[in-house]
Amino acid sequence: MLNADRSGTELIKVMTGIRRCGKSVMLELIHPQELQDKHYFRKHGANAYYGQN
Repeated sequence: MLNADRSGTELIKVMTGIRRCGKSVMLELIHPQELQDKHYFRKHGANAYYGQN
């Protein structure tokens, strides 16, 4: 259980860290190479559509 003495900002940081860890695990479990390729090529591929200058 989270300590009630922590400030709201500290609790938000803890919750954000937990959420990010969970997201990373899910991405690794569900077609990791396919997802990596999709996100890499949408920015750096021949038909890039994200992050153009």
